Amino acid sequence: MTAIEEFLDLDGNRLLAYAHKGNPSSNDVIVFFHGVFGIGRVSPALFEKDVHYLAPTLPGWGNSSPPPPSMTFHDYLYEVITVLVTHFHPVTKNIRLYVTGAFYGTVAAQMLYGASYDDFPLGKQIAGLMLVCPLSPPHIHKDYAKCLSWGSYITLGPPSRYLPTMKFSQLTIQDQVTSPEKATAFIHGSVQHKMSSEEREAFQRTKEMRNLSEGEAEAKIGQMMYLSVANTWEGYLAVPKVYHSGWGGYDPTSLDDEHATKPVLLVLVREHEENMLMGEWLLKHMRNVHGRYEGSVMPTEDIWADFLEKCSTAVYSGVPTGRRDLPSPMSSHDCHSHAA
Repeated sequence: MTAIEEFLDLDGNRLLAYAHKGNPSSNDVIVFFHGVFGIGRVSPALFEKDVHYLAPTLPGWGNSSPPPPSMTFHDYLYEVITVLVTHFHPVTKNIRLYVTGAFYGTVAAQMLYGASYDDFPLGKQIAGLMLVCPLSPPHIHKDYAKCLSWGSYITLGPPSRYLPTMKFSQLTIQDQVTSPEKATAFIHGSVQHKMSSEEREAFQRTKEMRNLSEGEAEAKIGQMMYLSVANTWEGYLAVPKVYHSGWGGYDPTSLDDEHATKPVLLVLVREHEENMLMGEWLLKHMRNVHGRYEGSVMPTEDIWADFLEKCSTAVYSGVPTGRRDLPSPMSSHDCHSHAA
């Protein structure tokens, strides 16, 4: 569900928007990075847990300022997340950071997880990483484009490095998100009918758990979608640039031992094949990694409990710990081509 954005003033007349829920006095701090059009999302499955949930609005989205021209995306990300966390938790030595993200938000989540502790000192407090429908780093995963659908191949694949593909995409949808009402209608017309039966059931359970009336949940998501680009499209247009930015040098295949002590949970959803294929590549190449195949992109209480338990009981074994016992819905873990 969605929450109201709040704001922090940054140097240089810049602004960081965020949403938060839970107990600000808790030492267990969950940082969640939204996907495209997903600002302000909070997880109802966490409402009963004694955690503090922070959902920063990514640079250039909603009311968050884009990075200044003099800074890379990853350096700016380290800076604003440090400001946000220390705003609520000034004494950082006792906190445990659980870094999470969904879809495009998994790029920022992986940047933080793999950041040098010199560049991002709070990284020492990271207890674990959870990625829902992840993207893999294209500078390391050389066959990433073979995992993409045709549409994503244009907006995220090799063409996006040389052509303004997101500008073309913006022109096709901008008239449909000029108001919350139009965005809600867009969701009804082109998003909900693509849901699997499992996703529909999970969505219905969420509405019932939050006592939302018919159409209320869709209206909240429409509001979130509208607010994501109401002020600026800079974040949307920058998606391929950020995706192909090198992620601050992050390489999931060669993390040092200190980083690799922190478990990774990959939540792979069958209906989102390109993210599932990228997740399977990560499952094969990361250390201390675990995977779950799910029918919905909405993390349930069971998924959160699984993630938090893995973080609390993690013991580094010095060897890859990916769960190969999971039944794969595909005949092979290798990506197969959707684009020439």
